[in-house]
Amino acid sequence: KLLEYEAKVTVTSRSAKNTNISKVLKEVSILKTDLSIPENAIKATKKQDVILHLAAKVAGIDYNIGHPATMFSENVILTRNILEAAVKNKVDRVDRKSTRLNSSHTVIS
Repeated sequence: KLLEYEAKVTVTSRSAKNTNISKVLKEVSILKTDLSIPENAIKATKKQDVILHLAAKVAGIDYNIGHPATMFSENVILTRNILEAAVKNKVDRVDRKSTRLNSSHTVIS
């Protein structure tokens, strides 16, 4: 939908695999970065109006079940870094979405 409204969209990803956004790869900018590092989150949120935060550590169902505290903690760090960077860079709006297994990208437009 963002692209239908001609929004400039940047997707951050820790990996080079972008299969879940393959249909729109030509229409978005990709920023390969690790948002668990605060400085990277600051760079990623610069000059952005809105952040749709979907980033999360994804390790598979078995790992998630066996390590719930680790998964929760690492995902809280990602969220904290995005929120602190958004405040520092005066981003107008941050929207956080999550599922049980989470996504692996943050969309910044």
